[in-house]
Amino acid sequence: MTDESSKSVATIGIVGGGKIGLQLFELFSASKNTRVEYIVDLNPEAPAIAAARQSNVATFTSLDAALERPVDFVLEVTGNGRVAEAIAQKLDHHKTQVITHQMAYILLSAISESNRRVGVEINGIKQEITGSMASIAGLVESIKDVADQMKILAINARIEAARLGEQGKGFAVVASEISRAAESVNEITRQIDQVNTLIAVASDKIDRSLERLS
Repeated sequence: MTDESSKSVATIGIVGGGKIGLQLFELFSASKNTRVEYIVDLNPEAPAIAAARQSNVATFTSLDAALERPVDFVLEVTGNGRVAEAIAQKLDHHKTQVITHQMAYILLSAISESNRRVGVEINGIKQEITGSMASIAGLVESIKDVADQMKILAINARIEAARLGEQGKGFAVVASEISRAAESVNEITRQIDQVNTLIAVASDKIDRSLERLS
């Protein structure tokens, strides 16, 4: 079946609980398409073993015991050629595919390189957004200055209208229109400020995403 929902989840066994084992555990645990079934390491306090315990994933200090558990892929990341040979012999008649530490390292390196490229691109976009925000902020300040000047003109027009009495009705109309225009300008600047705030929040999210990629 080709329907997305019918695709099976690939099961993973990781042999080696060090730094690379931990990276692989975090990578495959975060994916919807894979599930880590177990971690093996002679050291019960190895980083990947500790992380697996927190996630309720099975842990083993015995390779033989772990390999009794069927999985689709076993990743050997101990760096010990004898361990890789032992796994290959143990799983000789099984359908499990064995991925050695060399290939696992290449996999992680390729992902890291891809993340760096994406990070550079995202950071470039963020800088453009930040520059645009600064330009918009400067424009908003200029608009606010104009609005303030319009308010002063409206006040002066009202004063002149009061001074002239009946003959100053035209000044009164002008003052009213200028006041409405100034308030409209202020409303526009408030909306722009709100947009800038939302952009700033998005920029912070980009920063957090970049931290996760690094």
